[in-house]
Amino acid sequence: MSFLLQEPDQGILLLVRQTLQQHHLPARPHLFQHWYLDVLPLTASKTEALRYIALRWQLPLSAILVQASQQGDGELLRGLPCGVVPGDHDPALDSLRNHRRVFFASTPQAWGVLEGLDHHRFLRR
Repeated sequence: MSFLLQEPDQGILLLVRQTLQQHHLPARPHLFQHWYLDVLPLTASKTEALRYIALRWQLPLSAILVQASQQGDGELLRGLPCGVVPGDHDPALDSLRNHRRVFFASTPQAWGVLEGLDHHRFLRR
């Protein structure tokens, strides 16, 4: 599960960890760029978590577009069929340019995602 925080708060990790432990949920929280909170099962990667959701919701993997802009997002791009990297990405992702399913947009942020949606033909479905 992913959440966008209303305000950056480093203390949120401790609170989420405590809540997960109180409810005996085997998961771990991750905070990215102070605003983005991901909660993943202890035994799953982000790619495995997305594959699980796709199976659970009966979605074909080709119906999922992954946007990656940070170094730690590279795993997602290797493991799923449709990926987009916006123009303002972390240079560490440049090593994935040779992957045929990964589109590198020329524009930053949401504009880059729109480019990726068009490239992977999501806008034409």
